[in-house]
Amino acid sequence: MIFPTHHLLTAALALVLVTAPSGARAQEVVQPLPGTTDADRLGDTMRQLASNPRNVDALVRAGDLSIGLGDLSGAAALFARAEKVDPRNGRVKAGMASILVRSERPGEALRYFAQAEAFGLQPRYYAADRGLAYDLIGEQDRAQRDYRVALRDAPDDETVRRYALSLGISGKRDLALQQLDPLVLKKDRGAWRARAFILAMNNDVRGAETIVTTMMPGAAARGLQPFFQRLPLLAPADRAFAVHFGEVHATPQRIADARMTPVLPQLGADPTAPVMLAAAEPQPAPQPTGRAKAAADRSATRRDKTARSGRVEVAAVTPTPTTTPTPSPTPSPVRPAATVQASAPMVMVQPLPEPPVVLASTQPVQRPTGPAVATTLAPSAPTSTFVQPLPARTTTVAAADA
Repeated sequence: MIFPTHHLLTAALALVLVTAPSGARAQEVVQPLPGTTDADRLGDTMRQLASNPRNVDALVRAGDLSIGLGDLSGAAALFARAEKVDPRNGRVKAGMASILVRSERPGEALRYFAQAEAFGLQPRYYAADRGLAYDLIGEQDRAQRDYRVALRDAPDDETVRRYALSLGISGKRDLALQQLDPLVLKKDRGAWRARAFILAMNNDVRGAETIVTTMMPGAAARGLQPFFQRLPLLAPADRAFAVHFGEVHATPQRIADARMTPVLPQLGADPTAPVMLAAAEPQPAPQPTGRAKAAADRSATRRDKTARSGRVEVAAVTPTPTTTPTPSPTPSPVRPAATVQASAPMVMVQPLPEPPVVLASTQPVQRPTGPAVATTLAPSAPTSTFVQPLPARTTTVAAADA
């Protein structure tokens, strides 16, 4: 016989709770002291109500204890009595909302939570249950804020599991598993179950199957495989119903309740958001701006000019010969020109019809006695010829400007 997937899940969850490890069974053998259990406290509260049936505080306390024991119908009767006595009591409204959210009616529950807040009850008293209501309508961000408020003021294992599942529904796999680690170390079976759901919702079906195969009989574990494969494909609200109530299909009752969801206020900044530490990355050096940037640019310009001027000076000094100005030998006032002292090449013009000879030597040239020698300047200046009647000796020739 083939059973629907959600029925298989319900049966599997029941098996998870029944097949507790030997260590957990040993702990269950230890009997708590009288008067310390919720059942004992509920009995004491009911005796107080017997003497004063209109005691609102006792009615609310008895209703909360009944919810913790799973007696939703008894809790509803107690809160209804309290509402007749004090219809504007925020604790009464919050208690009725908690019953509704556990009855898979989150939309209507949120209306009662809003009334509780309007009557002055601080959210920390009902944040854990309102967070579940938000999860069931697909508002994971709001749900996680409420879970963090509840864990800050009154931490308990059930709220930790709800918070982790909410993170898993919204795709925050690593952060979700991190919340469950302390409970997993304590061998909390509910935490292992939540861990399997988180892995499946985030496409690690094999990891989820490994967990349930270890914790459950083979047939039950194999029956959950289709459920795990479907979880990643569900919408967030459907995921929440699946992992909390074992339902993967929207029923007519769920659709009707969704229409009762009140208009939610816009979310502001989240003061409870967890701080995630990331690996530090090297930051680029800040660029100067304004006056600092202008000063840096001027300094760089000066350094560049200094470097260029140094290179020019070195290049100019190396190849240039030393020259000194001397007065012109002619009486006419002519601007002194650079005197070449036996360093520039000289052209010797012979009286015979022969081409000029260019001498490369920079030393004074000794010419033999004989015919007069005409000395000319370099082609860059006008040529002046002087006839020397005596033997040649070192002479200084001044070139006239053009």
